Amino acid sequence: MSRLNSKAEELVRASRSALRPTDADRERVFRALEPRLGDSPGPEGMERLSTAPAKASVILTKLTAAIVAMSVAGAGVFVMLRTKAPPASPAATAAVKSDSVP
Repeated sequence: MSRLNSKAEELVRASRSALRPTDADRERVFRALEPRLGDSPGPEGMERLSTAPAKASVILTKLTAAIVAMSVAGAGVFVMLRTKAPPASPAATAAVKSDSVP
């Protein structure tokens, strides 16, 4: 792959930065959302982290463990209660008397 000349590289950099928001854009959007957000941390960062992902992870882990335990128990019950085929009976043979055999 060939290397771009300096004008082409500058054009690529300019097009990438044109679609990114500026600091003024971020501040304007934050100020517009501030009434809806209420008492929340500022745009400089969050002071406290959310515990929602951790709680969801714990719930998902417990749910998965319960499903696995029920599956193992169900498989055990199935194996214990399945009906066994009756033993094969020997083929019934009848003694046939024939007059034509000496």
